[in-house]
Amino acid sequence: MSNENCLAGLRCPNCGSYGPYRIEIKTLATVTDDGTDEYEGADWEDESFCGCIDCSHDGKVADFKDVDNDGNFKECEDCAITRCIDKLHLFEKDGTWFCEECWEEHGRNP
Repeated sequence: MSNENCLAGLRCPNCGSYGPYRIEIKTLATVTDDGTDEYEGADWEDESFCGCIDCSHDGKVADFKDVDNDGNFKECEDCAITRCIDKLHLFEKDGTWFCEECWEEHGRNP
């Protein structure tokens, strides 16, 4: 299910996860010699670092924007992992999709 709050419009381009993510944020914090007490806001930009907790893929927030609203994600025929189609190979003979690992395992070289 897609996100509707803080992560609306984001999806991992590698595994299709809707989060959680590790994102480089800008914030205003109250800092004492003992550490951080309070913070206000958590803002990020398209160029901020973003990492997927589920698959460890990382990049920029812009890379995680699901601009096609799920249209670019397919499931690997063998392992059933959902990935962005630019991380998959289309076996044109029968129209099935394979991730890189399964593609190589079956001797189908790109």
